[in-house]
Formats: sequence, C-alpha cells, structure tokens
Amino acid sequence: MNFLLIFFTSLIFTIFFTPYFIAYLKKTKVVDLPGNRRIHSDIVPRMGGLLIFLVVSVMLLSFTEELNSVRLMIISANIILLVGIFDDMLGLDYSAKFLLQLSSAVLLLFYLAPKFVKLKLFEVTIPYPLDYILLLLFIIGGINSINLLDGMDGLVSGFSLLVFSIIMALAVISHSTLLLILTTSLMGSILGFLKYNAYPAKIFLGDTGSLTLGFFLVVTSLLTSINFNQNVLDLTFPVMLLAIPVVDTLRVMVMRIFRKQNPFLPDRTHLHHIISNSSISHKFTVFFIESLTVVFIILSLYYIKVSHFVPLILFFILVALLLAIEPIMKLVGRFIEIDYEFELFRKLPLKKILFFEKGLILLSSIMIAFIIIASLPQSTTLQSNILMMFFIIGLVMFFLAYGHQRKQKDVSDIYTFINLAAFFTITNLNSPALFNMSLSSVNLGQLTEISYYVLALIIILFLIASDKMFPVKKIILNGIDLTVIVFILLTFIVNSFIKFYFDEYFSISFLEAFIFYLWYKVIISIKAEVTNILFYASFALPFAAILLLLFV
Repeated sequence: MNFLLIFFTSLIFTIFFTPYFIAYLKKTKVVDLPGNRRIHSDIVPRMGGLLIFLVVSVMLLSFTEELNSVRLMIISANIILLVGIFDDMLGLDYSAKFLLQLSSAVLLLFYLAPKFVKLKLFEVTIPYPLDYILLLLFIIGGINSINLLDGMDGLVSGFSLLVFSIIMALAVISHSTLLLILTTSLMGSILGFLKYNAYPAKIFLGDTGSLTLGFFLVVTSLLTSINFNQNVLDLTFPVMLLAIPVVDTLRVMVMRIFRKQNPFLPDRTHLHHIISNSSISHKFTVFFIESLTVVFIILSLYYIKVSHFVPLILFFILVALLLAIEPIMKLVGRFIEIDYEFELFRKLPLKKILFFEKGLILLSSIMIAFIIIASLPQSTTLQSNILMMFFIIGLVMFFLAYGHQRKQKDVSDIYTFINLAAFFTITNLNSPALFNMSLSSVNLGQLTEISYYVLALIIILFLIASDKMFPVKKIILNGIDLTVIVFILLTFIVNSFIKFYFDEYFSISFLEAFIFYLWYKVIISIKAEVTNILFYASFALPFAAILLLLFV
C-alpha cells in the first residue's frame, strides 16, 4: 500500500506544481532558446528536472527508515543536482563538470563498495583496482550518456519511465524497499512530468533533470544487479539496460576523435538526430528509440533471469547495428519513403465508411456501455482502507483536472487514460457482478472479449478514414500516447519473464484502458462538443467501482 501511495503522491505533486514551476522559470528567464543544435522553434523553460528531484527526495526522506544507510547516495545525488542547476543557470565548463561528477561518483563508489565482493563485465571478472576504476567510468559515463540523449521532447522521460518500471518489477522480487521507494516515486513523478514534457513540450528536463535521471538510472540498475547476483556486481546488466544512450555516446565520441574534433563538444550526430533527419517525425523518432529500448530491456531481463549466452550474442549484434546506424538510416531513407498519411488506405472506398459513421459511433458506444456494465465489480479482496485511498486519490485528481481545465480552457487527455486504467485495474482485481451469468449459453466473458474485438475494429476503421471523417486535421496520438503504447507492450513482456501476480492484471488493465482511450480520442475528434462529457465521465468510472465495493 505504501508504494501505491508513493506513486500517486509523486504523480499528483508533479502534475500540480509543474505549471507554477513553468511560470516561475519563464519569469526568471531560465529558458532554452531555439537555434544551433536545438530542434524546437519556441522558447521553452528548462530545469524541470529539479521538481522531479524534489518530489523523489521527499518520498525517500519520508519512507526510508534507515536514512543513515543511504546518506552517501543522497549526498552524491545532491552533487549531481547542483552540477545540473549551475549548468542550466550559469553554464559550467567541462573541467568543472567533470571534477564535480567525479566527486559524486567517488561517494557513490564508497556507498556501493560494501555491497559487492567482485565486479564482472561480459563474464570476465575484473581484478582490483581496475574494477573500481571501471565502475567510476561507468557511473560518470552512464550519467552523461543520459544527458546527451536528452535531445527531443519526452525522450529521456519516456526512456527513464520504461527502465524504472523494469527495475521496480525486479525490486518486488528481490524485496528491496529502497529500490521500490526510488522507482515508484520516480515513475509517478516522471509520468506527471511527461504531461508537460511530451511532444510538444511545455518544459524541458534541462541538465538538472537529465543528469539527475541519469544518476538514478545508474544507481538503481547497479543495485538491482547486486541483488540478483549474490553480492557480485555484474556490470553487464546495467550496460544492457542503458545500452541505447551508452552505445550512442561511445559511437559519437569515437567518431569525433577520428575526425580530430573535441569528443566532449555537442553536435547533431546522436541517434535521435540521425533518425529524425531520415524524414521521420519528432514523435515517431521518440517512439522508435523507446521501442529499441524495450528490445534491450528484454535482453537484460533474459540475462538476469534465464541465461547469459544467448542475450550476450544478441546484444553484440544489436550494438553492431547501433554503431552503424548512420549508414543504415541513409540506406533506409534512399529506398523507402515513409508515409504517415497511409496513402494505401486513402484509396479505399472511404465514402462507404463515412456513410456508416453514425452507425459505427452508435455500435461502438453500445460496446463501451456493455463492457463497463459487465466489468462492474461485486466483491473484493481489497481492504476498505486501500479502496478509500484510491477514492481520495481520485478526488484529488478530479480537482486537479478541473482546475487545469478552468485555467487552460482545455482538457488534458492523460487524466482520461489514468482514470480508465484505474477503473480496469480495480475491476480486474475483483469479481464482476455479472461474471457468472450466461446469455443463450454464451459465456459473458466471451461476449466481453468479442466486444473488445468489435470495438478495436471500429477504432481502426475510424483511424483509416480520419482525413475525411474528422472535421479538422487533428493528431490522434501525441508523444505521451506513443510512450504509453510502448509501456503497455513492456508490461506484457515483463510478465512473460517475471510471473508477478499483479503485473498480469496491470498488463490486461492497461490494454483495456488504452482501447477505451483510443475510442475516446476518436470520438472527441469527430464530435468535439462531447469532449467535456466524456472527460468527466471517465472520473465517474473508478468512483462507481469503488463505491460499489464499499457500500453494496
């Protein structure tokens, strides 16, 4: 229960305070200007990662029983935070940044040293003192690689959310309270921050955020490796987990050295630049990199849970492809023209689809209503205090959303997905009221499953006909939606490796919620006048489920 409370508290705090922080940063002119290597064309506040750090720090200080045991890690993290703040506000030269990061890494090394007896990398045991030197290099390099990855809206935030979700699942297995506190608070805060950081971003992480997230990614991955290897620090696991930024940074630095350039100077040769320069849009570049991240996460899970040989072979093959990403993308751009407007589908007889628009809306609405009624819970194994906690969290989220709408004059769709995910999580963890009923010898569960298939088909038809069906050209899926897709895929993959009871329910619940969420986005694109009705109706669903379980 504490970890759910940590997650939702971090989420709510970040959602609530970020708009005020954005206004403050604009007022104090802590902003990123367009130009040079910048992809964005507007003035955007930076240093948003400070808010994430503050939220995580509050959670860590509030829920950690033995603060003395993590004091070195906390001091080390604060040094990295200061490096980011000074760099965002004043600008630091590379020597000053390196010295401060080195001092932070040394403190972290002192924190980690008592926890492992030997260090391995790719099945090779590294002797003393080379093991400590290698670990220092990995800490500094890993932190900076995340900083260098931060070149597109929501990229580092989405990447971090995916990695922390895996570490959280592994922390449940290893019963690591510290890792659970860190990962749940980070996931909640990052998810809240993504609301403003996903494309098009209203605030950037800044060096403060990217360095801080890099620090926590390195620390949590190292601690996870130690927990699963009986006091042996196998550096292979964190290297696999953070392969995208680490390999990309090494590739760029080596290329600069060969070109007789300063390896530490910024340029536009990073992975996200190469992909986006190949006629791929901003949000799909982020989606592509996050999908690659899932591949490396699968390899790291296989490595730590099953065996070492196969994932190592696949890892080196993928690394070779990453190193050759520039010529590969040039080849792709030369022979394949990526068309996001689905020209093939536009040749279909869409007028016939438009003819049935009202019928499709009606049929999909019936499917939605049936699934909701069939899912309403009757009995529960959850304690009443947990249900009340969910109810209070829901109320807070409602008032946050209401305040946002009154101030911004629009709705934030991510609230709708969170509400739907909460509803299906609650209902899937309990017994539906109609579950044991049958209709014409057909099991209700089968009818519900068929309803999902029909609903998904209707949504696909709407998306195919979007150009002619929607009154104005509108982007159905934004940056955070694509991150959610990758995250849902990841939950199913994790469940195949980690037979975690709740993870199976979360995977199914998130998928069901996303189908409903897509329907919601399609309908409000066709009929904008029902946006507020559907938006606030999404809040009613988890409230109804909780009240049924509490009082019926």
